[in-house]
Amino acid sequence: MGRHLPSFGISLDQVDRFDSLIRLIVAQGDVLSSVDPRQLEADSVPALGDAIYEAGVALRTLMEQVGEQALQDADATAGTKPG
Repeated sequence: MGRHLPSFGISLDQVDRFDSLIRLIVAQGDVLSSVDPRQLEADSVPALGDAIYEAGVALRTLMEQVGEQALQDADATAGTKPG
């Protein structure tokens, strides 16, 4: 079995952005799932839904950026076994 090496890179800023967006989605999802809808203002649910959607789009964009950050020697060493 060959050794699987990473084929893309991710910066610390991108990791931080992933974390922030995921925390945002989780927090807003918690609000939607834990609050009685009758306690929310009429515009609250659509506003939370929009925020969750926008964070999801930002995550998708970030994932596409990371996917385009191929490591230069990943192709040359893919499938090689250590020493």
